[in-house]
Amino acid sequence: MRAAMKLTPLRDPAEIKIERIEEHPKYQAAQDEFAALERRFEEAQRRERVALARQRGQLSTVSPADRARALVAGGAITSSSPVAELEAAREEMVILRQAMFAARDKLDAIAGEISREVCERFAAMNAEAMRAALEAATALHTALEANRILRGRLIGAGYSLNESVLPTHMFPAGAVLGDPDRVGMTPAAMFKQWLRDKELIS
Repeated sequence: MRAAMKLTPLRDPAEIKIERIEEHPKYQAAQDEFAALERRFEEAQRRERVALARQRGQLSTVSPADRARALVAGGAITSSSPVAELEAAREEMVILRQAMFAARDKLDAIAGEISREVCERFAAMNAEAMRAALEAATALHTALEANRILRGRLIGAGYSLNESVLPTHMFPAGAVLGDPDRVGMTPAAMFKQWLRDKELIS
């Protein structure tokens, strides 16, 4: 029978500051690049809508005063035909869509890179928790096994178990984990093997 063990105390993950990925400068830069492409794509879509409206002969819904203000602010009257405008808008959209796909791939790659770096910071803490889970499973099996042996010895010696004096709970949900040292035979043993495979224990 194993001696009773004292479980390893774990650090509280709730006390650890974890910055959001959006706050990382490298991620922010890639996200800004993607957002700029999205905004420019929306402009191309508006250009397409205006060209389609012009093609249908739709007149501007903007007042003459507002159109004048837009011109003063740097706007211009489109001189090309609706067909040419539509073609240009759609070409812009094709180019921008391809750039957006590339920018999204870049953003995802950066997110993966940063995530790996952050996970590496917490690898030791994760390993501690996994080893503590094995310790807890081992301690649970040891405790349940000790009580099973005690009851068996009392019954084997001819005594009946008095529930009011020796209240016993079989704890079936806990017992199902089994012995971590019964290789391949119990959930606890399979967990222990997984820890070995991941080199979290020797």
